[in-house]
Amino acid sequence: MGNKWSKKLSIAVVVLLLVALAAACSRGGAPKVDWTVEISGAVTKPLTLSYADLAKREQVRLENVLMRKSQGEDTTNTWEGPAVDALLQEAGVSSRATGVTAMAADGYAIQMTLADLQGGIIALKMDGTWIADDKDHGPIRLVVPGKPANHWLFQLTDIVVEESAIASPTPRPPKETATPVPTATNTPAPAAAGGSVEIVVNGKVSTELKLTLADLKGLGPTTIQAPHPKSGEVGTYEGVLLSGIMEKAGAAADATTLVATASDGFSAEIPYADLTGCKDCMISFNDKGEVQLVMPGMASKAWVKGIAQLTLK
Repeated sequence: MGNKWSKKLSIAVVVLLLVALAAACSRGGAPKVDWTVEISGAVTKPLTLSYADLAKREQVRLENVLMRKSQGEDTTNTWEGPAVDALLQEAGVSSRATGVTAMAADGYAIQMTLADLQGGIIALKMDGTWIADDKDHGPIRLVVPGKPANHWLFQLTDIVVEESAIASPTPRPPKETATPVPTATNTPAPAAAGGSVEIVVNGKVSTELKLTLADLKGLGPTTIQAPHPKSGEVGTYEGVLLSGIMEKAGAAADATTLVATASDGFSAEIPYADLTGCKDCMISFNDKGEVQLVMPGMASKAWVKGIAQLTLK
């Protein structure tokens, strides 16, 4: 009798193991990755989705999708991942929503209408292979069929749902009549030579500033080392401390918020108390004429690239 029950128990254990194995296979053996994507803004249920969460969602397969590049040859690949629209619905997207601001770990951001996002996915696989091992572009990528490559953000970190008016970006024309558009990397186009960078500092200040790259360099640059909030990698940054810029502009004592706006229209609101408590926060620049906020200890959305305006409220 005991032997009979022992055999039944063994069979049951084997069945359970097979079920577990099948479940694992159905998930495609997703790698373990420390990454999160936040969906916030005009939603009723903000989401913080880990890589494992994304892998557990229903996976949509987009076959042979053309990615149009402004430089180099266009590419065609098959991508897999959860649908953006499904995730927005899960977050309870507002009925008044017009679009989103999508942000990457390096601070690059771009706005898209909800119509632009139709059919888009957060890709975890390309051509059947997990892209988590791609250190430069993984572990995830926003794939938006029909839009130029600069909309396909790699290392996506945030999707902020907007209710304000968003102009749909114009699709790139055929290559033979193409006009230049930003490249496929998550980096705004560098400023042209000749000091064309201009950062406006305004709002609750006694003196409005308009700072060119030459002005920034003339304010006494300093160098810091700081870890990026998403990658954790420590980088070396040269620039001008925001505390010095605020002092030069004569920031009002009752200021509560700093609105940092990029040249592509993206903006981030930063509590002014957080800024005054940050001794290393700066506007950094490099030899390519690229400028960005470096905000140690703050979320990646505060690390605004292509900074064009600082407004105190």
